Amino acid sequence: MIFGELTSPQIGEVDRDLVVLLPLGAMEQHGPHLPLLTDTVIVEALAERVEKLEPGQVLRLPTLWLGYSPHHVGFAGTLTAAWDVYIHLLMSVLSPIVDLGFRRILVLNAHGGNRCPAEIALRELRTRFRDAEGLWLTMMSEWQAMADAYHACAVETSLLAHLRPDLVAKGDVRTNTLELGSAFYSFDPESPVPDRVFLAYAFGDATDTGILGSSPAAASAEQGKKVFERMVGETIAFVNDFRTWRYGKRRGSETSR
Repeated sequence: MIFGELTSPQIGEVDRDLVVLLPLGAMEQHGPHLPLLTDTVIVEALAERVEKLEPGQVLRLPTLWLGYSPHHVGFAGTLTAAWDVYIHLLMSVLSPIVDLGFRRILVLNAHGGNRCPAEIALRELRTRFRDAEGLWLTMMSEWQAMADAYHACAVETSLLAHLRPDLVAKGDVRTNTLELGSAFYSFDPESPVPDRVFLAYAFGDATDTGILGSSPAAASAEQGKKVFERMVGETIAFVNDFRTWRYGKRRGSETSR
């Protein structure tokens, strides 16, 4: 079901136990070859497919195209909300959903910058609605189903080549990534060195092309279709699992006397 296509009386009759899906996108640079709405295109297509394949199980909210993207500022076209504005935006969208009695909310996120403020928003909502019985607030990021992806790389380019080939520009797609030579952090997602620290950085510090990760030259629509279907499968698997969650009996160790 699509939230905005229902009437107010119809919303009143919707099963409150279904999964409410809120897709989060962004409007930011994606290198010289992908559109500013890349994350939004991907997550909207994903949410649409999940809703169609799970009829009556999912209530899909409109996709939020504005994200938290200050680390992309400096590349033309990037739009961003301030962190506090973004937190309040998400809370403003979801609070009435909880007030309506919906208890299973899944935020489907397609942009890395959204993750931290979205987590704060969900934690703040859970505190605001601490007495709401049976409330679950969850978030799933689409790159969890494609661990080899980063930004404007071969994977994201493949996804756009599959979903919207008309938006993939031809031309130079070279990568130019900062090499730290560190045992604690790397900008290369294929590096054998796991990130052991958090680094706050602007994309312009790490790359002058706006691309991080595998070369977009290796992208293909065929690969994009495979990745997209994997994302759809992972999301549907979680939706089905999520619908079984219940608050109930606790499990713990026995105290000996």
